[in-house]
Amino acid sequence: MEEAGIPLRLIALPGHTADSIWAICEGEIIFCGDAAMNQFPSIHRNIIWIENIEEYRESWDRMILAKARYIYPSHGKPFMSADLEKYRNELERIKLREIKGHGK
Repeated sequence: MEEAGIPLRLIALPGHTADSIWAICEGEIIFCGDAAMNQFPSIHRNIIWIENIEEYRESWDRMILAKARYIYPSHGKPFMSADLEKYRNELERIKLREIKGHGK
């Protein structure tokens, strides 16, 4: 990307999966993959997969600290990074359900 003149950094963003990454472009835009979505999970909007909830929370903290203006998730519409900060404390109430047979 740098050869094309696009200032893009790739950074580890574990939590959704251990090998998740995010890309940040000029400090303005984050491409976060499945690490966040444009609406906070609720009864109607569920997070499908989180391997490690603590790493997931830490990854959100890292995205918030990056101070980008916009976040582009893999699914759904882009959103303002301020929305991520607004919902950060709600992550504390997420409970993980064990998937039977996973890891065997």
